[in-house]
Amino acid sequence: MNFNTYNVKIILYVIIFKEENIMKTGKKALALVLSLLLVLSAVVLAGTAVSADDDSYVVGDTLFYGTYPQSRVTDEELLSRLEPELMEEEWTSFDYYSGNNTEANGAMKAGDFMLWQDIVLSGVKYRAVRIDSYRPMYTADDNTARNSNQDDNGYTAENIYWFAYEPIKWRVLDPDFGLIVCDSAIDSQAFNNFMARSDGKYWGSTDRTYYANDYSQSSIREWLNSYFITTAFSSDQAETIKPVTLNNNCPDSTLFNAPATEDQIFLLSYYEVQNEDFGFSSDDDRLTTTTDYARCQGIFEYEDTPLQWLRTPTNNTSDAYFIVVTGSPDYSNDVTETDIGICPAMALTELKNDPTGAPLYGGVGHNVGDEEGGIPKLRINNETNFWEVSYDGGTTWTSLGVKATGDEGPIGVSIDTIYIDGNNHLIVKLTDGTENDLGPVSVTNINVTAEGGATVAVTPKLQINEETNYWEVSYDNGETWTSLGVKATGKTGADGVGIENVEIDSDGNLIITLTNGNSFNLGKITGENGQNGVGIASTEINRSGELLITLTNGRTFNLGKITGEDGRNGADGKDAPTITSMSYNKNGELIIKMSDGSEINAGKPGNSAYDADIEKPVVTISGYQKSRTVDYGTSITFHSTADFIPEGYELRWFVNGEDKGNSDTLTVTDAASDFTVCARLMKNGSSISESMVEKVTVKSDFFSRIIAFFKKLFNSAAFIIDQK
Repeated sequence: MNFNTYNVKIILYVIIFKEENIMKTGKKALALVLSLLLVLSAVVLAGTAVSADDDSYVVGDTLFYGTYPQSRVTDEELLSRLEPELMEEEWTSFDYYSGNNTEANGAMKAGDFMLWQDIVLSGVKYRAVRIDSYRPMYTADDNTARNSNQDDNGYTAENIYWFAYEPIKWRVLDPDFGLIVCDSAIDSQAFNNFMARSDGKYWGSTDRTYYANDYSQSSIREWLNSYFITTAFSSDQAETIKPVTLNNNCPDSTLFNAPATEDQIFLLSYYEVQNEDFGFSSDDDRLTTTTDYARCQGIFEYEDTPLQWLRTPTNNTSDAYFIVVTGSPDYSNDVTETDIGICPAMALTELKNDPTGAPLYGGVGHNVGDEEGGIPKLRINNETNFWEVSYDGGTTWTSLGVKATGDEGPIGVSIDTIYIDGNNHLIVKLTDGTENDLGPVSVTNINVTAEGGATVAVTPKLQINEETNYWEVSYDNGETWTSLGVKATGKTGADGVGIENVEIDSDGNLIITLTNGNSFNLGKITGENGQNGVGIASTEINRSGELLITLTNGRTFNLGKITGEDGRNGADGKDAPTITSMSYNKNGELIIKMSDGSEINAGKPGNSAYDADIEKPVVTISGYQKSRTVDYGTSITFHSTADFIPEGYELRWFVNGEDKGNSDTLTVTDAASDFTVCARLMKNGSSISESMVEKVTVKSDFFSRIIAFFKKLFNSAAFIIDQK
């Protein structure tokens, strides 16, 4: 991106130096100037394209707009200053729903079991979250730990947790229209808080006037356009968010289309997250991360990847589409699920960075400390590699959400020097020697008192010390330089040593060969002359990342480190085929296309002779678990039942959407990859009822396979599961 596209106006305050003593106002102004310059440097280093000119943005660029509670506050000194400021009368309920553990019976009600309170301390906004009892994963469940992800995420009942408001990072989808989407799952909410089952359908209200998955009537739509917009943005910012007319149609059948809506804040649709013009060319493009605050709300993650709601209904009136942890759109269990992430989307009248955020929400909360924010300082957090700002002299630090360097990539071109030339133009000189003129700036120079009492105007300069790799500042036109104590770039660590081969030789000895060429003979693990061989008693990876294998004869072998120090992550494994599209052919049959190129003919939905006005049978999987994790090579037997089976119908099993036949039981043998399973009542290729989908995660990474291999040698029974 060409820096000349910027229209920069930086106001430098008059700073008076007198006999080496800097006045308080001068220190604040100088620190503010350096903060602006360093943030500009950080953005360039992170490779993020930003500009006040819409034409400079392309699909995939990021910007910061508004603020929202994100990172958890753990600093004990800061907590000791925040906690005394809590006021009992200022606690506000989230009004989260819970029920009596009966699905879709309409008994779920809003309660006061989770509350929040905002405080501005020394210019920084914080949110306290009080958990009196757990938030259930489904609004129909009760408030117990077994029904919640919060304790799994490290947040327990009868405690208060603090979070810092931080700039919200957005990803550009359509620069011409101003369409952006939040770059992380910033919260965790239900699609709809209420659902009741009647006449074989699921309704979003007691009077049965709209389906439970109708986005136009959903609680998430109301939450986005009332609570979220007011919490995240100032009134001026909210005025720059355009109303957008939204298509809320169902891709499965026009019978389940939801009415169009016009909103400022919204969820993306099933169609939009597959639009390559928006940058969604693969499943990886749809993956995201989450925040500490969302974890406190009970979001579900698999290997740090959350689920994400979409606004599109399915042809099952209890379900809406969402993005699974592989990045593929799929069916949800039901719309009352609260542990699915929220990635808000919106369209701005002008794409620009404005990470100021809203004042106290609805006037709730209060300011304490220095409202001017103290003296701003910047640093790079050595652990997270993110820029942080402090308004209280370095006592507390808040992340700016901007990485100082890229992950494991080569060091690219960065800023060498920033200065204002004789024509009052702001000049940015890069490390490759090129200079960028950012145009005229409005400047009041810093004045210093020279020898003899004369006043001389100077401009601060910045550079990276080639030897120390630290940023330095000069107040005397480059004659002397002072370190800012902030590293300009990070370094790439070395990869660890892994296991290359495991074999049993002709003498029955277990031989393990590492990637560095070293081999270890762990002795015999097969019997000889009627005697038992030596086997493996246990395996473990210690805190140093070393693989320890203990044999049944008491000997222990240290195979060295198998995890890298600051090394690169391995590549993700291949996923099972997923649904890419569904459409009707000229014969009226539903055709499902898979990501591996195969097609499934699901038959004609209209072939069913079953009366839709009759109560549908309920199909269940015995011992149902929403999700479970098993070892590589495990065999699982599932059992299904229906409260009644209409004449001509049969129970059929589906694994990853593929028909596995008619039976009361299904056995998946030697599971090698993740899969989903459900049972359906079918006739002539048409389904009238299906069970809830069970998700099975298989531990299939390299080391899990090795461990499973050894465990299976000595305890094969542990790899057979009969789920009843």
